[in-house]
Amino acid sequence: FDNALATLRLPAATLALLISESLTGAHSFLSLAGLRANAHCEGERLVVELTQPNGQPLPAEKMLTIVTSDFLASHGEGLLNPLSLPEGNLQVHRDRLMRDALVTGLQSFPNQRLDGRDPALFDTEHPRVRYSGRRPLRCGAAPPAAPPAPLP
Repeated sequence: FDNALATLRLPAATLALLISESLTGAHSFLSLAGLRANAHCEGERLVVELTQPNGQPLPAEKMLTIVTSDFLASHGEGLLNPLSLPEGNLQVHRDRLMRDALVTGLQSFPNQRLDGRDPALFDTEHPRVRYSGRRPLRCGAAPPAAPPAPLP
């Protein structure tokens, strides 16, 4: 696909809502980098708490810059439909395709074999998103039978 890079300015609380929708919906899962999310049920409600990789909580009002594809940023997968972004909070960078950025990033590892078992890429002890059960998550139902499902 010819997806361009897009940047969004969102408060941490809005990102937590998007992650919650991703965990409870049947659409694709949002991947994260640069922070961690812990999702758990409180009664009927799924609560997502965001932290920095060092464990420090992110305040709900902290503004974050999110880098994603123009597809997701412009309502792809239905993730941003319930949100109204203030003018200027979305920028699509048509001059930079995601695949080109990926190639440039991979070229920075010229003599390395990338392996999914590398803890720098996938850390089973410290997953970026932690939750119990299987997606789509449902709160208020029977307790989950599966152990926590770590995601990179």
